[in-house]
Amino acid sequence: MRILILPLIIIMMPLWATAEDSLSWVDQQIAAIKPKRSGISDSKISEIKSPIRYRKIETEDAKKADGSKPAVVNIMLPEPVKPLKVTAILNKSALIDGKWLKVNSSIRGYKIRRINSDNVLLQSRNKKLKLFIKEKNDNIKIQIN
Repeated sequence: MRILILPLIIIMMPLWATAEDSLSWVDQQIAAIKPKRSGISDSKISEIKSPIRYRKIETEDAKKADGSKPAVVNIMLPEPVKPLKVTAILNKSALIDGKWLKVNSSIRGYKIRRINSDNVLLQSRNKKLKLFIKEKNDNIKIQIN
């Protein structure tokens, strides 16, 4: 049985190769009519509001003036604070959340301790935070003549 299968495979291999080549025009046609995709910019994403609404549910101990227990009280809690984001670093300044800041400047309870070429070190009383620039921007070109 093995003797018959091996020659059959050897004969069929060129046919499979030509079948793949003959279908390559289908891929070209699909690529020609496929619409180009574009993503959402960072500015558009930052404009989107959170769909989550926060409500506080009263505990078992809470009672109304007439002695009955309230089911739910619609108290809107503040939205969570967005994380700090470094957008750019230039010389000894950093653009953090749309504000240009230098060493010893304060933002949200943190003091800027150090500005490096790709990160910023922040410090509060009991916390240190290191913010990095995540993406390099190839749209900015600096030429030195």
